[in-house]
Amino acid sequence: MKMFSSLKNARRHHGYHDVSATTAAFLLGRLRHFITACAALALLSYLAPVTSKGGELGFGESGQITTPIGPGNAQAESVAVQRDGKIVVVGSFYTSKISEFALARYNIDGSFDKRFGGSGKVTTAMGKECAANAVAIQSDGKIALAGYVNDAGKSNFALMRYNPDGTLDNSFNSTGKVSTPVGTGDERAQAVVIQSDGKIIAAGKAAHADSNSGFALVRYNSDGRLDTSFAGTGKVITEFGIGDYATSLALQSDGRIVAAGDSYNKEHNYEIALVRYNVDGTLDTTFNTTGKVTTSIHGHSAANGVAVQSDGKIVVAGSCSSPDGSEIIAVARYNSDGTLDTTFNGTGMATSALGKESRANSVVLQTDGKIVVAGLSAAGSKTSFALARYNADGTLDPTFNGTGKVVTAMGDKRGSGYGGSGLALQTDGKIVVVGYCFTGSKNFAVARYDQNGKLDAKGGRPEKK
Repeated sequence: MKMFSSLKNARRHHGYHDVSATTAAFLLGRLRHFITACAALALLSYLAPVTSKGGELGFGESGQITTPIGPGNAQAESVAVQRDGKIVVVGSFYTSKISEFALARYNIDGSFDKRFGGSGKVTTAMGKECAANAVAIQSDGKIALAGYVNDAGKSNFALMRYNPDGTLDNSFNSTGKVSTPVGTGDERAQAVVIQSDGKIIAAGKAAHADSNSGFALVRYNSDGRLDTSFAGTGKVITEFGIGDYATSLALQSDGRIVAAGDSYNKEHNYEIALVRYNVDGTLDTTFNTTGKVTTSIHGHSAANGVAVQSDGKIVVAGSCSSPDGSEIIAVARYNSDGTLDTTFNGTGMATSALGKESRANSVVLQTDGKIVVAGLSAAGSKTSFALARYNADGTLDPTFNGTGKVVTAMGDKRGSGYGGSGLALQTDGKIVVVGYCFTGSKNFAVARYDQNGKLDAKGGRPEKK
């Protein structure tokens, strides 16, 4: 199981005119009214739901886009779709000397949104080295990123928040950036969600000096300060075995918090690990009596994505060992009390192989109850984007590409890269998947699929060969 161990004023001068104080006050009032109206229109433009012309618009020419962020390497880790349909992709940009948070924003047709940072791309440094792993968009259009910063030999949770135009939001910790030590060892945030009250929760791992690690959650007020109403300090660490890592987060409609990931136990096996917290950060003992659940599927298992259904059932997606020892996609569904839901594929668990090795890195729920997972399919040094769609009962959905499964090579002829790091649904049901691929160097890779699992090519045309 080798794959288990790998894981950025111009002002015109028109002259001055002598006017009376009354006239000046009148003009100033009109100017303020005009500025306020413009700001309101800009926000309404963001908040307006997206409308699409289906295959006529398409995503680039072929449904796939490769984006170099700068003269170095870049890899995308997460994606979110704004209410106006624009697509925000985040990850890291790095060279032999630097590593920075990286963002790109695309219009609905896949072109760069040049109103974002002036070019559609933004990179931001923090400490000696930093990288973003997750993104969430606030109701006001601000963009929150979570990842890690490494400085003085230790990594900590790192968050940044951007305004809708791609500038850092200085109302967030005065700089737009926050670094938070959680435990005594290395820490990384892997997931982020935003509560309905604007508070921000990041989750990942916090390691001890002895290298053991636990699930780590940190909650921030909207201004970037730690929220001390959460577990008394704003931070909570939860342990299962000797090495635990939260990779994903979801919020229930009642405000309870679900974290999923993996736990490395004393028998040297990885297991799916799931925790549910009350709103105040305490463990929810109505969930498996302890607030914690672990599940083993064929030995080694891990969860990389989590989502909560409208009925309160919890879906996780990741990977597990197959009987022959290879890695395959695994999906499990739990009842609200933490027990496996046996109405899902008879056991609460479903597995799918896409290539010699495959893994799900993210999961989303469609409005019709179907479950979409995205990740990678690997064969030797060649890796591709991989998607699968399941019916609500856990069976593969044959209306999705005929088999319920899709594999897409990205980048150069080798198809080398890393797929399905992030997954999002548009309001029209189209599926956006991000990762990275090689075209001489590592670049952001983005693909969009229609509801049937076909690449969303311009005019509905297939990709040119």
